[in-house]
Amino acid sequence: MIIDLCSLNFKILIMKTLKPQLLKGSLKIFSFLILIAAFSCEGPRGPSGSDGLDGLDGDIFAYSATYQVDPNDWDGDIDGVFATLPMAEITGDIYDNGAVLVYWMNDAGQNFSILPYWYMDSEGLIINVACDIYIGSIDIFYQEIFDGLPDTIFPEQTEYFKVVIIEAIPLATVKSMVDINDFDAVTKTFNVTVKEVGGIKMQ
Repeated sequence: MIIDLCSLNFKILIMKTLKPQLLKGSLKIFSFLILIAAFSCEGPRGPSGSDGLDGLDGDIFAYSATYQVDPNDWDGDIDGVFATLPMAEITGDIYDNGAVLVYWMNDAGQNFSILPYWYMDSEGLIINVACDIYIGSIDIFYQEIFDGLPDTIFPEQTEYFKVVIIEAIPLATVKSMVDINDFDAVTKTFNVTVKEVGGIKMQ
């Protein structure tokens, strides 16, 4: 067999020349694939976290006034009586975006009970005091129930109600910030100031 040494040497030379070039190309391709894999190794998107609580911006405007309702201010019958407190301060914005709290000053004004409120006396008489809040007014409802039946007698003494108006904070948010049953806590939390607003009469 005759071997063409010139041709063989030429092929060996070509292979020696191409081998480093092929190796460099392979390394470049391999490095490129590693980069792609590194940046594409991303798992599925997790669930969104819950929103944080919104902070309170600016000043909180909260004020209160005491209203007295005399016996002749009530209207109704044995099923219950009511009195209307005109209150221009309850605007549409307060009604939609604020909070109105109404407290009954019982026990000679020593205690403040958030409405609605009820209790039973020693003789089994149940007394309900509630309110309906509207734009521009509040209706106070008073009812007595005895032996399961309405048996309301018009209040014979003057009743006092404390109204607290909190601007720009909805009632649900107010309840999350303070126990609204605790009148003193409400006044401290919102720095409630006494303001002479409209009503039947004021103390």
